[in-house]
Amino acid sequence: MFKKLLAKTLDHLGITFLFSERSKVFHYKPSVGFPSDDFEAFYQAPEVPEVRMSPQMNRPDGYEFGRFEFESPLLSTHPENDGARGEYYIRHDQKPAGRVNVVIVHGWRMEHLQRVHKMFTKTFQKAGYDLYFPTVPYHFDRALPGSYSGEYLVTADLDHSLQSLRQTTAEIRALIRWIKQARGGKVVVIGVSMGGYFSNMMALCEEEADYVISVMYGNSLVHAIWHTRIGRHIRADLEQGGMTLPELEDRLRMTEPSRWQPKVPKENILFLHGLYDVYIPPRDTNPLWEAWGRPDRVLYPCGHAGIVLYRRQMARDVLHWLQEKFQNEPEPVRVLQEAAAVGKFL
Repeated sequence: MFKKLLAKTLDHLGITFLFSERSKVFHYKPSVGFPSDDFEAFYQAPEVPEVRMSPQMNRPDGYEFGRFEFESPLLSTHPENDGARGEYYIRHDQKPAGRVNVVIVHGWRMEHLQRVHKMFTKTFQKAGYDLYFPTVPYHFDRALPGSYSGEYLVTADLDHSLQSLRQTTAEIRALIRWIKQARGGKVVVIGVSMGGYFSNMMALCEEEADYVISVMYGNSLVHAIWHTRIGRHIRADLEQGGMTLPELEDRLRMTEPSRWQPKVPKENILFLHGLYDVYIPPRDTNPLWEAWGRPDRVLYPCGHAGIVLYRRQMARDVLHWLQEKFQNEPEPVRVLQEAAAVGKFL
């Protein structure tokens, strides 16, 4: 009971302070939504891009650190945002067949990568994995002048939002395809918070990804916008523009991963979630887990703040799960009760 109260209190405080900044722009525009229910058209497959690698440091531990960039396979409504980019940590002393490439996708409105670095970077580098950290559109140096990081990713301009969501998914897929062709080895995609949502969208359509791990992920943007505090400002703009909930559900119908089955095998998917998450509550995440046939899942006695509080445990659980998969020794399905030890697999 105490853990539940503490978790929810921390999440509400986080929303109050981290999501208090509201756009100075009224974003609502009349929306027509995506013109069809054509899955292949919405999740358009990208070509393998020409990736430019810019090394910045060769470290004593054998890792090369640098920046990568390539042309966005799908353009947004703001040319200054276009141009996929990110940072990497790679080794040159491994054969492609044994290489493990991890693509880590950060969350919405993050201002830097420190949170995801603290979660996974040290653990995965000790394991010898190559790491890629793509910048989600409209974040960091892709944010529009005068805007905060992530402001224009999802707004009350729904047609723009659909395009930016499609762009994000296409860029992740393009990076995966380049890694497979240019570097070889396994590709693991890990998404944190809204990055987990994008990882789930990617899993629907990208057969080149070998493993997908979604941390504190979401399923329904409609739910996040209309029924949670993190979407309250977007909802206010939508309602001011005359948008109703049924209209929102129609406009965003192509963005809910639980509507389809993933191309990544269920056995290669892992979900991590907090039992008391206020940002992305279980009533949003559970439908995806059920729809995808109950892949492996770890539940933690925390809220969304568990990204910070349980980061070391999450990294250990993820590494353990991956290593067992790589050794072809799948973890048996076990039921996790709220009072059970953290780190048990469902």
